[in-house]
Amino acid sequence: MFGDPTNFWKEVLDFQVVDFPSPYHALLGRPCYVKFLVVPYYGCLKLKMLGPWGVIMAATSVAEAYHYEQEGTTLAM
Repeated sequence: MFGDPTNFWKEVLDFQVVDFPSPYHALLGRPCYVKFLVVPYYGCLKLKMLGPWGVIMAATSVAEAYHYEQEGTTLAM
């Protein structure tokens, strides 16, 4: 479910649970984007989609994303 109690969109999705630190609550792929008609804005780390009463936006912290990106780079080396 995306949104808040006044403006939300709810769908059933199949997903896999993985154990690694991430700034994201979930990593969503193209099937999810298609189902929710999502427009990803990678530079701003935001997802936008139409809800019944306006635009729904999901966002994360750029600083937290940068931290985990650096940590992942260190692990890859």
